[in-house]
Amino acid sequence: MSKEIIRLATLQDIPPLMEGINFAKKQLFYHQSGQWQNGEPSENTITMDIQIGQYFVVEFHQQIVGGMALLFYEPAYDQLLEGAWLNAFPYGVIHRFFIHPSFQRKGLANLLLNHAQRICFERGIFNLRVDTHQKNMPMRALLEKCGFMNVGKAFLPGAGERVVYHKVYE
Repeated sequence: MSKEIIRLATLQDIPPLMEGINFAKKQLFYHQSGQWQNGEPSENTITMDIQIGQYFVVEFHQQIVGGMALLFYEPAYDQLLEGAWLNAFPYGVIHRFFIHPSFQRKGLANLLLNHAQRICFERGIFNLRVDTHQKNMPMRALLEKCGFMNVGKAFLPGAGERVVYHKVYE
């Protein structure tokens, strides 16, 4: 049996999710990215994600060590500040993505990205889009390593300017 499991989050997962998100916030602060430093993602946001069935957790040896929201539209992506999307076809959007700092570099981030891709495929969607802060170099490196292309910048209300990535799956 595999030691990693990805599944839809439940309300009972909120305490370990928030613990991991708070550790990730500290790591982002340390890297001076400014991302997740305005209170988001909050417990309320994660609760709403769970209630509408769009938040996934990754468990490693039965411990929640990461998560992501998978949406299928982002209004802020309608008009980029600069650059252009690779196409205008339907897409999945990854938000609120994290792996607890103690569990990074174990392939868990790749598993989450692959899971998002599978869900998109099941819906007949062959595009994934992601945004991150300019200074979030670990996330940017992960996205580029996984074949995402940096296609420009967007403005996200409440978050500010973000670098945007797009991957088209064939």
